[in-house]
Amino acid sequence: ASDKARKFARLGGLLRTRGMNQAAALEYEKAIDAGGPDDYVAAKLSRTYLELGQHERAIELAEPLPGADEGDASPHVTLGVAYLAIGKADKAAVAFEDALRINPFDPTVRCGLAEAYVATGAQSRAKREQRACAILRN
Repeated sequence: ASDKARKFARLGGLLRTRGMNQAAALEYEKAIDAGGPDDYVAAKLSRTYLELGQHERAIELAEPLPGADEGDASPHVTLGVAYLAIGKADKAAVAFEDALRINPFDPTVRCGLAEAYVATGAQSRAKREQRACAILRN
C-alpha cells in the first residue's frame, strides 16, 4: 500500500507543479486512501485545497499537522491563510503567531498577521506587522 501511495503522491506533485491543482488533489486523496494518514501528503493536499479555494477542507487537513514537526511553519501558515479567507481573523492571528515563532522572516506570515490584526482591531500590532511585511517583500 505504501508503494502505491507514493506513486499517487508523486503524480499529485507533478500535476501540482504544472498548475493542475484539481487533478493533483485527486491524486493526493488517492495517496492518503492507499497509505493511510501521511503528514507529508496531508500537508501537500491542504496547500492544494487552499489554492483551489476549498478553505474548510484545507483547515481540516492542516489542523493536526502542527504537532507533527514543531520546526515546520507551513501548517500554521496554511491555517492562517485559510482562516483569513473564511473570515475567522482571530484564529488566523493565532496560526500566524505560531508560524512567526518558527519563521519570523517569511513575508506570508508577517503580511497575513498584519491582515489578521487589522481585521481584529489590533491596530498597533497591525502597523508593526505591515512594516515587517513591507521590509520582507523588498
